[in-house]
Amino acid sequence: MTAKKPVKTLNIEFLVPLMVLLVFNVSYCLSTFIPIHDTMFNAQAFHVFYREWFFHGDLAHWIPYGTYGWTSTMEQLAFLSPMSYVVALAGRLLRVTDALLLFKGSVILEQLVLLLGMYLLSRQLFSRRSTVLLVCLGAVGSTVWYAQYHFNFRIFYMFPLVVHLLIRFFETHQSAWLWVAGITTVAWALGNVPYFVAPWLLTLSIIVLVLFSADRKSWRALRARSRGNVLTLTLFTVAVAVYLYQVAKAADFTFLSAGRDATTGAVGIQPFLYHGGRADPGAVLKSLVFGWPSHLPWGSTRDNSIYVGLLCVACFLWAVLRVRTTRFLALAGALAALVWLSFGGFFATVAYYVVPTMDRYRHVGLVYGLAKILFLLCAGFGWEHFWSARSRVRTVLAMLIVMGVLVDALRVVFPFDFYPLTQHGWARLRELLQAGGQLANEEVWPTIFLWRVGLYVLLIGLGSLIMRVVITLLGRARTRLVVPTHVHGVALRTALVLGLVLDLVSYQAVVYAEAPKLSPSYVAYLDAMTVANWQFQDQRTTKPAGVREQQAMDLITRPGAMASYALAYSFAQFDPCATAFRGDWWSAGVVTLLRATSEGEWWDAKGEVVARLVGCNSPKLRLVPHAVSAETIEEAIALIRRTTDLEHVVVLRGVTLPAQPDHVRDVGTEAAGTVRVTRFTANDLIVEADVASNVGAWLVYADAFHPGWMVTVNGRRVPIAEAYLAFKAVWLNDGHSIVHFTFRHGVSWFLSYMIAFFGTCAGLVLLAACWWAAWSSPRLVQNRMTHASAGHRA
Repeated sequence: MTAKKPVKTLNIEFLVPLMVLLVFNVSYCLSTFIPIHDTMFNAQAFHVFYREWFFHGDLAHWIPYGTYGWTSTMEQLAFLSPMSYVVALAGRLLRVTDALLLFKGSVILEQLVLLLGMYLLSRQLFSRRSTVLLVCLGAVGSTVWYAQYHFNFRIFYMFPLVVHLLIRFFETHQSAWLWVAGITTVAWALGNVPYFVAPWLLTLSIIVLVLFSADRKSWRALRARSRGNVLTLTLFTVAVAVYLYQVAKAADFTFLSAGRDATTGAVGIQPFLYHGGRADPGAVLKSLVFGWPSHLPWGSTRDNSIYVGLLCVACFLWAVLRVRTTRFLALAGALAALVWLSFGGFFATVAYYVVPTMDRYRHVGLVYGLAKILFLLCAGFGWEHFWSARSRVRTVLAMLIVMGVLVDALRVVFPFDFYPLTQHGWARLRELLQAGGQLANEEVWPTIFLWRVGLYVLLIGLGSLIMRVVITLLGRARTRLVVPTHVHGVALRTALVLGLVLDLVSYQAVVYAEAPKLSPSYVAYLDAMTVANWQFQDQRTTKPAGVREQQAMDLITRPGAMASYALAYSFAQFDPCATAFRGDWWSAGVVTLLRATSEGEWWDAKGEVVARLVGCNSPKLRLVPHAVSAETIEEAIALIRRTTDLEHVVVLRGVTLPAQPDHVRDVGTEAAGTVRVTRFTANDLIVEADVASNVGAWLVYADAFHPGWMVTVNGRRVPIAEAYLAFKAVWLNDGHSIVHFTFRHGVSWFLSYMIAFFGTCAGLVLLAACWWAAWSSPRLVQNRMTHASAGHRA
């Protein structure tokens, strides 16, 4: 007889946190809510790439506006995650023009990936369904993304999935799982700043070393030559090689970020220890226990939200006191290392010299997003162990007493007086809620904390009372139905998990109340978040000339927006004379030119001329009849300094000049001819030029020179020259010419498409895994028990 196929059912352990995740994001998905600070920086990067993809079906390999042009390799690596590629693909297929809506969609999908990883890992570590719920709810309910997206979310969102795959390797002794974990880490690196690899290496190394100490035979599996192992190892090797090559190419510019080496981007020991701030133990404890401050104030006013609910804090303390399994010690050890690193002392100094790439990381105080996930997992061990103990009901009551003692102890450390529970106190709280003001302040947060404690007490009491009433009614009805003893525990667990949900609801309400809202006067400017085709700005100006460009700049520079990066100019399609925003990487030639021409007396005499050279209130594309050439940078600087007519003489480097009669020196730019742009994208520029001079002229484009630029004149490939150490120039004969500038950065250009393809595939696989996780079968439930038992034995 053929066995019946197991019927799949909806997976409550996954769907309940999913519903909480969606509810918490509803307010942020409104069209009138716009992110700020680094999250807006991410949204701008997505907008720039999506614009090129939407209109031209291509990746943006060049960023044309802001700091005179630079390659987009770093932006692609640091801002486009697997889900960015997925939503961009869907957006183009559906012809969606609202880039902000698509960006928010990618944010929700990435939170779904976090939930997937926490679900799979907690199901692997724990046997109780309530533990899986606790850990998953803590993860999705504590996420804050609207301001500091990298440190508050992306630094950890795929960490649970990577740890799950690593533990699978130790469970099965199949090296394919290890290589899949490595491939997943590469996918995780997409959309993250490359220097995040340093804290990842630190935490994952500790976890692997502890697990290896309990199972030293596991590494023998690396010698297995099965087809699956060879295939996954090959894919991992290729993925790492492509990523590292692109990171190396992305560093092909000059770093102007304070404290970083201009060539390598490395930082010294002092910037490493102090730039990102050091952890304040008092602030960390207050944020963890009270949810205030709702954001720990390091680096910016909105970094490292770590509140995970009072229940999780209690479970973590229980785990520290009672749990000693290998897996708990591995996770707790990684957590301890991050916390110790955040203090910036001896351990941070050792890590700077020992951990690879740590000298690129200078935010030791900004690791609590990653620490929060480890804290939640450790809390799961505490919850699991607690419900395995005897006399659970009495223990719950004891915990409530301990919580009361803890409150009094905390009042000694952080002196405060609870707001009286009177009509006046709650009226003040309602006023702040209605005003959407700063809820988490010295006046209000003790009341909110007391409300949270009372909430747990109330729900536990109600759960116990309901169970007592049910038992009494059944007894009076003289029914044979007997309520099993374990049902008492189910009622208490349900009450506590419900309390955690409401606890996190109160926290998210505070966070949203604190989030800057878009004032009605700026709502009309949201049209700037829709994509519009690239427009060529023929001159750099001090202020935007077009209405759309002005609205975009007003939107991102409004009070509280904290938009501070030069990429904002390409988002707004405004090319300024000089950037007022932060630009961490510049073309080396542009930096050389600006530094060579910005010195005292020379700048006073030639400053206006140099401004016109860079296209400030002067054409960025111009025909120059005469040229001089130098071989070295020093010779070119000397020529620039002593040339009296820089506007009519282009200084080239490493170019053999065509023979020209002397009288060409006196020909001005107007007599040289005219130019007209017929096509402009991130990667292409087509110019129609009419050269009036019978001996020809140089077409100079005040956009950064890079070896990846190619040019054709009337369909024929011609060499491109370096003008004024910084820009591009090409020789044109007299008459009409069609000049096509194209950016194709060799191998890196090809690998950028490989990364986009890999990211898209990774995103689709993760979405498929989320769909699979939403359903369960009896076999999966049985495996959960088996894996959890193995974890306890370890």
